Amino acid sequence: MASRPHMLIVLFLISVGIGAPALHGQRPRLAPVGNYHGHLVSEVSGRLRVPRPLRSVDLPGDLDRVVRDYERFTKSGDPDSLTALFAQDGFLALRTGWIRGRGAIGRAAVDFDPQDLHVRAHSFALYDSVATITGSLADSSGPRATDFAKILVTMHRGPDGRWLIDSFLREDLPRGSGAPFTAEQLVAQSDSAGVQRALVLSVAYWFGSALMAGADPDLSLADEHARVRAENDWVASQVARYPNRLTAFCSLNPLKPYAVEEIQRCGRQPGIRGLKLHLANSTVDLRRREDVDQLRRVFRAANEARLAIVVHLRPRLKPYGRQDAETFLREIRPEAPDIPIQIAHLVGWGGYDDATDEAVAVFSDAIARNDPLTKNLYFDLTSIVFAGQPLELRQRIANRIRQLGLRRVLFGSDLADALGEWARLEQLLPLTRAEFTIIAGNVTSYLHPTPARTNRARD
Repeated sequence: MASRPHMLIVLFLISVGIGAPALHGQRPRLAPVGNYHGHLVSEVSGRLRVPRPLRSVDLPGDLDRVVRDYERFTKSGDPDSLTALFAQDGFLALRTGWIRGRGAIGRAAVDFDPQDLHVRAHSFALYDSVATITGSLADSSGPRATDFAKILVTMHRGPDGRWLIDSFLREDLPRGSGAPFTAEQLVAQSDSAGVQRALVLSVAYWFGSALMAGADPDLSLADEHARVRAENDWVASQVARYPNRLTAFCSLNPLKPYAVEEIQRCGRQPGIRGLKLHLANSTVDLRRREDVDQLRRVFRAANEARLAIVVHLRPRLKPYGRQDAETFLREIRPEAPDIPIQIAHLVGWGGYDDATDEAVAVFSDAIARNDPLTKNLYFDLTSIVFAGQPLELRQRIANRIRQLGLRRVLFGSDLADALGEWARLEQLLPLTRAEFTIIAGNVTSYLHPTPARTNRARD
């Protein structure tokens, strides 16, 4: 019979999932060692994800009365009064689709939750007996009204001179998207997925992007660089709280004049191991000579600073495909021969299409012929597989993964939950259990490898 100390050790290992026997007929759950595409979002950068509110305009009195009645009846939960605002065949948009006609609107409105809403008009057009209003719906229940939907309202004036709503179209905005996401939350999420370590890719490049909804067009370049520095430093300070779990990468818009300076500064920070570049968010054009030359300078600076690079390679501009991947591999990659480079989203930007497949083929062909430019080149699977994709497409992705080499392929979750993302890959991607085991166990030099259950990812 085992000694009591030995039994205590066994019970502890089983409680944390190490050496625990699988239930009869079940395989032990597979978990990736590393999450190679994670993010933290500070309170400041989080505001960039919230659309800047447009200014309100005053409506003519008779139109204003209709929208204020809509607010009042929605708040009071009065379905009869609410439906009386609509034309006989009026349309009301809900999250589940359109409702048509007063009768249907009335039946649905019985189940509406009373809401403290405020309609903010941004523009209107009035043509005799027809009117349109473009605006936002704000939640007025808290101390500060917050827009949560875009609306488009069309009306007509009835024979009695009263305005009636013909259609009320509503498109909800992401709610709570501006909330911070901290290292503590990422570690808790990693724990639930069984992930040992995660790369934390700073979103400081958001401050240099005109594409972010909350970007400030009046921000000076000096102030923009200051915010980029602050976000990179915030990420480093967050990661420093969990040095055995997280690895910090700084980020920036590579086309900005301060790009090389910020890379050099990041390279001097002891807690920063790499650089994140997002070519689409930064509106880089891989077919523009000036942009390619600037990217070469940025990759050269990262190589000198010994910062690994995670690059979202696919630009926003079309077309995209073989030419862009060839430009990267032949002209940009040679500027950083001494550092690992990880290409995000399997050389795409989420999902998978013919253009992405063209770009992937450039790298798989180069790997097949042992091109030295593919040394220390990796690819992450972040956000490429979704329910509803045809099996033929998912099989195509799986075949490309095999061509690239399983030990070059890494798991990533982006801002999504790691447990759900890994489960989706396992469920939808037609790879074998043995192949998933290799991907799950891949550990690169820039992840800070841990000794337990890892295999070195290598060319």
